[in-house]
Amino acid sequence: MPYLSQSHPIADWKKVWWTQAIKMLTEHWTANNIFCPSCWSALMKHKIDKPVNDLFCRECSEDFELKSSKWKLWKIIPWWAYDVMIKQMIEKPMHLFVLKYAPDYTINNFLVVPKYFFIPGIIQKRNISRVKQKNWKVRLWTWWNILFHKIPESWKIHYIREWSYKTRTEILNEWNRVRFLEKEKQESKWWIFDMMKCIEKLNKENFSLEEMYSFENELRKIYPQNNNIKPKIRQQLQFLRDRNYLEFLWWGKYKVL
Repeated sequence: MPYLSQSHPIADWKKVWWTQAIKMLTEHWTANNIFCPSCWSALMKHKIDKPVNDLFCRECSEDFELKSSKWKLWKIIPWWAYDVMIKQMIEKPMHLFVLKYAPDYTINNFLVVPKYFFIPGIIQKRNISRVKQKNWKVRLWTWWNILFHKIPESWKIHYIREWSYKTRTEILNEWNRVRFLEKEKQESKWWIFDMMKCIEKLNKENFSLEEMYSFENELRKIYPQNNNIKPKIRQQLQFLRDRNYLEFLWWGKYKVL
């Protein structure tokens, strides 16, 4: 069982803030125990601290941000540097690692959310605060939240779930299952995102078109300009079927793969 506090000995704990120490421990553990989900190469920590990237893959150059929590997986993940983050999302989006450790510092949950989850529906802009930098200059930062609870569960790919480890094959299959979203335009992802959430709410492996129609009013509130919600539902189900996310069984019946 991985034990966080033994993975990175810190010479002088008295000179390190606790939050900084946890950041060092979690980054070190991730770099030494987790592989890139895209190409399965080793990860490395950036030599220079960056506002939004902690680790990168030396083989495929994918970037990763790491967030950790002691108590439980967040419903909302707080973040800073809103302007920096928006720029990063446009120029080179990164994937998100989420690590949860128990009070005894054993790691019981570790997951990755692919970079294509960054859509406006799960980003919440917050307040502006004054941050004092190392040179004692004051800078204004705009804080923001990731609405983690709104991200479809199928976008959360677990390496460790409640102390249970997944095999590389399982992780790779889950990663490739939603990889088609990488090439989709931002506007298209909104509908895909909401359709996946609706499918998850049914909590069934097999479901019918009529059951999906029950979300018509809910989707109409999200997309008030769309007067053809039912045809759009059918279109998105066909899209997910063509991307091997769903299987079409017979008329009006679908199966989640």
